Amino acid sequence: MSESLTIRDKQRRILRTVRRLVWLGVLGGIAFFCLKYDIDTIPADYDHLAPQHMRAGSSVVSTGFDADDVQVGNVVLYRAPGHDDGWCYGVIAGLPREAVIVEETRPGAGILTVGDRREQLPLPPGHRLRSGVIPESHFLILNGDRNFAADVLIPDSRIFGYVPAERITKRLIIALNPLQ
Repeated sequence: MSESLTIRDKQRRILRTVRRLVWLGVLGGIAFFCLKYDIDTIPADYDHLAPQHMRAGSSVVSTGFDADDVQVGNVVLYRAPGHDDGWCYGVIAGLPREAVIVEETRPGAGILTVGDRREQLPLPPGHRLRSGVIPESHFLILNGDRNFAADVLIPDSRIFGYVPAERITKRLIIALNPLQ
């Protein structure tokens, strides 16, 4: 009888240890998440990422910007050159050292080729996109909604050119409420 109590005691100790380890893992994961990621909200009046990326008012998980860990299509938070009065969200459309070709097909419209990606793009009067190579430590950033209204100033690289990496602060990972 005393031997069965010992086995039962050992099982309880093992179970208690496993529970403690699980709780430590959960708490460690939460601490890691809180240190590495932020939870932000896209302003309710910021529709320039919709519909294909993130809707206005969405809560998003973001992390610090690392120029070596960015890809075309990543959504970023940045301070636009010459527009220091506020933050902008945009989509990385070109990386450093990628070739850019801008062909104006008619006034206010053109074809943008970056690397092997090609798209039709509205071009506002006096746009700053030029054919060439994106400089080192700079990015081509466009709005998620490429339908640019010429009478509305929606800043992206068409307005101010390439964005230096030091002006990009965060990379958005995922919307927490994607069905909103």
